[in-house]
Amino acid sequence: MRILTLAICLLLTWPAHADVTGTARVVDGDTIWIGETKIRLWGIDAPETKQVCQRGGKPWMCGEAATETLRQLIGNSPVTCESHGKDRYGRMIGKCSVNGLDMGAEMISRGLALAYTQYSRYYLPN
Repeated sequence: MRILTLAICLLLTWPAHADVTGTARVVDGDTIWIGETKIRLWGIDAPETKQVCQRGGKPWMCGEAATETLRQLIGNSPVTCESHGKDRYGRMIGKCSVNGLDMGAEMISRGLALAYTQYSRYYLPN
């Protein structure tokens, strides 16, 4: 009986990491809002919107490019995010997809994000 009580208590206190699906608003190349939930894309790191990078020795607005690319990937389609916990800012960390396309993998394949190994090694090359 004690084991059953302990199991029930653990389940009731276990942090809920619900998946989220809905219309997304893009913040930058690795952050979106779905409803009231701010989501940091799991396993990737993209430049901040105002960040400037170098390309061919010239300044390039890589942050704007990453933000716009994510916006185009999503379009008007619903986004589904599988929760992988929360980051230090309280944002949900989510592995997100749109129309079955893994948004993290796509941002990396387009050269607009890097694998972010603090949360996962999933997107590192084999």
